[in-house]
Amino acid sequence: MVREEERVEGKKRASVAIRLLQMRLLLIVPLLRMKKVVEMVRIKGLALSSIMEGDIELAKAVHASILKFEADNYLLNALITAYLKLGLLSDAYTMFSGMCDPDVVTYTSIISVFGKSGYEFQALELFFRMRESGIESNEFSFVALLTTCGQMLELELGFQVHSLTRKLGYLSSTFVANALMALCDKCGYLEDVLVLFDEMLERDIASWNTVIAGVVNELMYDKAFELFHDMQIVDGFRVDQFALSSVLHACAGCSALKARRKIHARVLKMGFENNLGVNDALIAFYTKCGEYHI
Repeated sequence: MVREEERVEGKKRASVAIRLLQMRLLLIVPLLRMKKVVEMVRIKGLALSSIMEGDIELAKAVHASILKFEADNYLLNALITAYLKLGLLSDAYTMFSGMCDPDVVTYTSIISVFGKSGYEFQALELFFRMRESGIESNEFSFVALLTTCGQMLELELGFQVHSLTRKLGYLSSTFVANALMALCDKCGYLEDVLVLFDEMLERDIASWNTVIAGVVNELMYDKAFELFHDMQIVDGFRVDQFALSSVLHACAGCSALKARRKIHARVLKMGFENNLGVNDALIAFYTKCGEYHI
């Protein structure tokens, strides 16, 4: 009888011990996971630091640290971004090629930089590979693709992308619309730029700068002044150096002395007098007017 009681008591103690162990594991596992997350965030921070400091050796050290972890897109994408920002396109592509499961962020990062760095055909190939693999494009993927089309002056493909973005509902994105306007502007299709601009649900400073520069390039100076006014009054944007530079070129084109004086005063008030683009526009205007001192 005593032995039976001891056996029952022993089972109870064993059961309690098992429960305590399970509770400890429940506490330890999240802590271990949290430690891993903290370490991953730290490593990503180092990757970002390597970009800001232009430190290639730090990026390589981050690469070595990442090897300690199982394949994780959070870290791999951070390192690929660092390599791309540092101009190490070959290293970035090697990392990308070795990934088991690249995602839309991975593809978009590579496409964006390749499209701006003379590897336009490779960027296009990567976009279509991403689509074929079943990965859904996002607005930034389309911006990267449209920017690539702009580099190639490939308007026909750009219009196909335009149709696709409309079909998928991305045309309402300000970033996508801006990229489309930039493509049309580069290819000399100002009418399309103006239509896209008028159809935009929401504009940003880049939208206004693109359309103002476009009309100035087509010598539509009155339209440029009108847009410059609306930019501030209608949408309430504070003009930047790009808008000022464009409208100063408009002043030079039509010898608008009164408007030039107002804009020059704005340049001085906003502290853009040392900006290269603004200065070039001022010099062009004063030279045309026969004045050589700003």
